[in-house]
Amino acid sequence: MLLPGGWHELEFDAGGTLRRVENHAAFSLPAGVNPCAYIDVELEGMGSREFLLLVRGDSDQCCVPVRGRQRLTLALPLRLKNESRYVLHVDGGFRVFRLANRADIVTLQSGVDLLEGWEAMTEEDGERRRVARTGATLRLHAPRDYPVLAADLDPGPAPAAAGLRIDLRDEGGETLFTTGIRQRQVVQMRLSIAAGSSAPFSLHYDWIGRPAAAPPVLRAYRFGLT
Repeated sequence: MLLPGGWHELEFDAGGTLRRVENHAAFSLPAGVNPCAYIDVELEGMGSREFLLLVRGDSDQCCVPVRGRQRLTLALPLRLKNESRYVLHVDGGFRVFRLANRADIVTLQSGVDLLEGWEAMTEEDGERRRVARTGATLRLHAPRDYPVLAADLDPGPAPAAAGLRIDLRDEGGETLFTTGIRQRQVVQMRLSIAAGSSAPFSLHYDWIGRPAAAPPVLRAYRFGLT
């Protein structure tokens, strides 16, 4: 949400829509279970092509070097119960072409961050999805004791006689949960982590049943922790 002051009226040009900012502009982010929001911002300075973008929050700030018109992803801390406010500042003013939460298959309220091993998000028939390489990692942020991870998963074009065996492992490599799927379904996994804590996990998978010539594929449509 854009906060009053700093932002000029929305403009339209050949490059799309933009807002001009004299020096600084403020916006807010909603409270979230996830400790960070990943914000896409595309901007361009109105003076020098090389400049520093100052991102100032309620309790911290950072400087990001920018060259020309550039698209960045900012990891901004969130509060659990209250909104967070941030200010973008550039000496000499700037233009903002995009400022939005990064589109993904997880939300600020999911309690899940995707880390390594996930291919870029795609969208088909109005649904977002990612392909997970075996060993793909995710970090879970528990809203309560013994939360349940719900994962909407699809084994992809598996042969009729085969399916996927899926293992969820902890940071030390110990298998905590195992299941098999032959079609798209929501898998629910209860985890022994305490409320308010965060921990990394990984998803490993391989064919079950008769071995197939093609490598296995695991598609993920949604994750949520309750």
